[in-house]
Amino acid sequence: MTPIGSPERGLRRRFLQLTAINIASNVTVPVAGLVDTALLGHLPDIRFLAGVALAVLLFEYVYWSFGFLRMGTTGTAAQAVGRGEPGEVYRVLYRSLALAAGLGALIVALQVPLAEAGFAVLGGTPEVEAAGRDYFYARVWGAPATLANFAFLGWFLGREESGRALAMAAVANLVNVALDWLFIVRLGWAAAGAGWATMASQWASLAVALWMLRRAARAEAGGKLVPGWDRALVFDRDRLATLLRPSTGTSWSAPSAWSAPSRCSPTSARSWAPRCWRPTPSSCACSASPPTRSTASLSPPRVWSASSAAAAGQTTCAVSPGSPSARASASPPCFSPRSSPPPAPSSAS
Repeated sequence: MTPIGSPERGLRRRFLQLTAINIASNVTVPVAGLVDTALLGHLPDIRFLAGVALAVLLFEYVYWSFGFLRMGTTGTAAQAVGRGEPGEVYRVLYRSLALAAGLGALIVALQVPLAEAGFAVLGGTPEVEAAGRDYFYARVWGAPATLANFAFLGWFLGREESGRALAMAAVANLVNVALDWLFIVRLGWAAAGAGWATMASQWASLAVALWMLRRAARAEAGGKLVPGWDRALVFDRDRLATLLRPSTGTSWSAPSAWSAPSRCSPTSARSWAPRCWRPTPSSCACSASPPTRSTASLSPPRVWSASSAAAAGQTTCAVSPGSPSARASASPPCFSPRSSPPPAPSSAS
């Protein structure tokens, strides 16, 4: 049994709290769609419900093509928090919002060709497509806000502020429900009313996110209007690229040829980057490269012994004195670059 007050127990409580709030925020997402369906389904003409169903499907394809704005922001923001870089934490958000603004504006500018292509693929009767277009052309004006909300949701989750993500989802759903009733039931706008209600709910959610950002900045950055702002760092090409990659973690792709890196940095044997191959982190300086994909499996590399390295004509490298690896092995598993992988080791240290 885990003792009360232990670090493991605190970590478990933290994890459960974040998970519960994240699940609750995701559960609220279908509420807006259910309300749209319920109100449109009570109209005398079923074509409005069918048209909105087609348009919603089209929006799902379009918006989730930019899901990296949420997923990528979560990972990079969490890494910046872990490194203790408050300025970079805010710059991660600025990059995501810049991308969201540009992509959202592009969707609005291309709304006509997107609608034409989408409804041509999905198909439907002319009456159903007409209702779907009414919904699409109303809701599309919320594209910049929707993508910006992706960025804010990812940023809040990366900062372990799931409660604020839940607040954004709750506000969006409440506004959508209220405006659905006003536009569809009271004003009789049918499919277009549902689209305008959804669009307005996204902008309302963004307004709440900006308000929470302002409060966080005043509490953490001494009231600065834009904490951490640095144009060169915000729009750095390499940092922007990290948001577009599906994962910012260790890559298991192997290079096509051996190369000689300038130095070895501490790492784990799980990485295929040119490093000292050890099952535990170590500090050493060596010349090492992983085997090519055609001649090696994607399993953690073995540790080479001094005898096998000498027999293969490989050079060894020096481990920092007093390091754990120096005490564990007299010869670190580093080898010189070769045109082909080294022969199988005779023994493992």
